[in-house]
Amino acid sequence: MDIAMISLGAAGILGVMAWRWRSLLNGTLSPELLVAEGGSLMWDRLIFTLTLALFVALAMKLVGVLLITAMLILPAAAARPLARSPEQMVAVAGAIGIAAVAAGLGFSWVTDAPAGPSIVAMSSVGFILSNLFKLLKN
Repeated sequence: MDIAMISLGAAGILGVMAWRWRSLLNGTLSPELLVAEGGSLMWDRLIFTLTLALFVALAMKLVGVLLITAMLILPAAAARPLARSPEQMVAVAGAIGIAAVAAGLGFSWVTDAPAGPSIVAMSSVGFILSNLFKLLKN
């Protein structure tokens, strides 16, 4: 039952993001542009907040509060120095998140350490490396 509920919630979240992507992006980057295009900033903020709340509620059920908080923030922060557009940042953050989970679980398996903190540590390493890359590039 939980897997079905999480799957339906994830599909709903992806559907809302695909449906409202441009409007949500405009509301985040330039609220004036959103209003000029005939959008409603209040409506888009409500949609974003409810979608984020649903995501956090479903993810907490799956992985826990600490891990979901870290995986919301660290991959996005690590992707920022590497991305040139919001769409590219989403893709890079997803890849960094997947790599952090795989590396964290691998580290946990080899060292018999707890999985959650290992994943957070690997995500932190990704953040540090992406910022070092940006510093060295400049």
